[in-house]
Amino acid sequence: MTVQSLVRALGTPVQDASEETFELFAQDLPSQNLGFIDPRAPTLELAIAGRDLTIHQSPSILSSNRAGGTTGAVVWKIAPLFAAWLASTTTTTTTTTTTSPSGTTKTTASTTKRATTKSTRSNTPNNKNNVTSNSYNSDVTNPLFTHSLLTPSSHILELGAGISALPALLLAPHVTRYVLTDQPYVARLVELNLAENLPSSSSSSVSAAGGKNVAKGKGGVKSAKSVGAGVMGGGLRERVVFSPLDWETDAVTPSLTHSPGVSSFDVVVACDCVYNDALVAPFVDTCAAACRLRTVENSAAADSSVDGGDGGEGKRIQEPCVCLVAQQLRDPDVFEAWLERFGTVFDVWRVPREMVGRELGGEAGFVVHLGVLKGEVNLDEEDGEGEGV
Repeated sequence: MTVQSLVRALGTPVQDASEETFELFAQDLPSQNLGFIDPRAPTLELAIAGRDLTIHQSPSILSSNRAGGTTGAVVWKIAPLFAAWLASTTTTTTTTTTTSPSGTTKTTASTTKRATTKSTRSNTPNNKNNVTSNSYNSDVTNPLFTHSLLTPSSHILELGAGISALPALLLAPHVTRYVLTDQPYVARLVELNLAENLPSSSSSSVSAAGGKNVAKGKGGVKSAKSVGAGVMGGGLRERVVFSPLDWETDAVTPSLTHSPGVSSFDVVVACDCVYNDALVAPFVDTCAAACRLRTVENSAAADSSVDGGDGGEGKRIQEPCVCLVAQQLRDPDVFEAWLERFGTVFDVWRVPREMVGRELGGEAGFVVHLGVLKGEVNLDEEDGEGEGV
């Protein structure tokens, strides 16, 4: 299984940004408001894929006038859905959200073998508990596992991760390295959420990434503090790293992998990062720069093989990097601007409902697109090998 087999299974790529936008927004989309789970609760109790998680967030930062944005300070509705799907190696994902007057919100996303559907709401003046419950089910497996693009040796980069670290918490058992990136203001809560929810083989919860410089901004090179950048193979905690990365000022470099001998990523993910016209260009440019690390690494491997380097054996050519972008459908103009620019550097596919599940399908108000840098896959290949998903 390969990237080629995956995109073949995905079908025809998106041909026109305006048509894709019209098709998605012409649906009868549910009201999601802004899309927060609970912007007032300092703590969320989440159960995802059989794991109970405690996630700390910051309503005060969200409501502040901090320059540079505050949206990463709380958890958005799409986050547990995307995390459960991304880490799904089995068949059914169920998500439940419960809010109580005490300020505690509990969201459950679990995986079972049997799909059922249940949706209930109880939020009346006579309801002392003021409980709102919603259950979501989808009998799908992440096709990146099916097509062997997520493996125990995979390196994942998340852009605009925010404070929750949910995809990292769920994927850590399945990959070698998960790198979370966002602006520095989320680092403290990322550290807290990782420390509380992932076992560590060491007593220290934070370490510097070997003193490496991972981002070069307008003001020069800065050394990034990293969460969980310990020795690999100890505990799940050591597999997850946080590095500050500003799309407008920082450069993506191979040292961002925080893994000796590894200079690129297998998968780049972003969840609910597209909500502002001004961020479209820097976001897409960062996605492209991150994926090009693999292109550069493969080019060097090919040159080494031709030149007889590495004892004449050369380095292995790896699969192209895949970029996954999940988002809530809010503003058609912003969405179309993103897709138009994204499509100039990536071949793009909408992940269909049968692969992404009902709760992340377009009719649910969410959508997932997959991009591969242009020229990395053969769009004309009609060979039938690897059709299964």
